[in-house]
Amino acid sequence: MQGASTEEIIKIVNKCPTNALTYKWNKDIEKEDGMAKASPEYEQKTEIKIMEDGPLIIRGNFKIIGTDGKEMKQMKVASICRCGQSGNKPFCDGTHKKTGVKN
Repeated sequence: MQGASTEEIIKIVNKCPTNALTYKWNKDIEKEDGMAKASPEYEQKTEIKIMEDGPLIIRGNFKIIGTDGKEMKQMKVASICRCGQSGNKPFCDGTHKKTGVKN
């Protein structure tokens, strides 16, 4: 990605289904309700994608609240386990691939 434009980098990072790639803005960030909000041209609506035989991928501005009512993580992308086998619940750790779970 060296030498890539900002738009190209954002597109590549946003395609990452496991949140292994992330980016941070150097400028034009304003705080809104405790969430970093980028300039309008880079705003992303929250979406949930169901991966075939895999996790739920959530993208956008959101927070995850635990069973105790406290915020667990504030993120832009999260992979949520659907198979029930993850050792890092509620997040996917790829165990579904090892166990062959289909859902």
